[in-house]
Amino acid sequence: MTGAPFPTAWAWLALACYALHAAELVLRFPLANLLWSCNVAAAGVAVALFTGDARLNAAGCMLLAAGSVYWLLDLAGGGELLRTAPLTHVVELAVSCRAVALTRVPSGSAHLATATLIAVTALARLAGPASENVNLAFRIPRGYERWFPGHAAYLIANFALLALCFHCCERACGQTPDVH
Repeated sequence: MTGAPFPTAWAWLALACYALHAAELVLRFPLANLLWSCNVAAAGVAVALFTGDARLNAAGCMLLAAGSVYWLLDLAGGGELLRTAPLTHVVELAVSCRAVALTRVPSGSAHLATATLIAVTALARLAGPASENVNLAFRIPRGYERWFPGHAAYLIANFALLALCFHCCERACGQTPDVH
């Protein structure tokens, strides 16, 4: 669905949030950090709000919501709080959620979110470096080893769980089909 009624101010806010966070990442970390699913989703949400693409916005919203849970878990485990991270994980997520409330979740949004997550994780693995562990593409988060026999099992379980969550979100918040 394109042409959704997203206010232009929301699109500019989303773009500003993404740009400020991306600038901090580029200045402080290897470029591969732009491939974190939240960063890719944030860029996608900005594009979606400018173009009126409800499916892209919904997929970005799902990825931002899921990624924000991982972000909070990382912070709770002692991870570094970047000054600009709340711009994507809080502000842009809120704007994207508000846009979803206007359009609901178009069919196929869950598939797009899942495919994007898998693709950016594969790209992060190819782009490296392993020390950054972008999208957890190289190793299981510390403390999770006791639940998974290896990294591949972790990724498969993670992708399956998130795909299920995205599907449930699409079903619960999806558009009502037109009945003629």
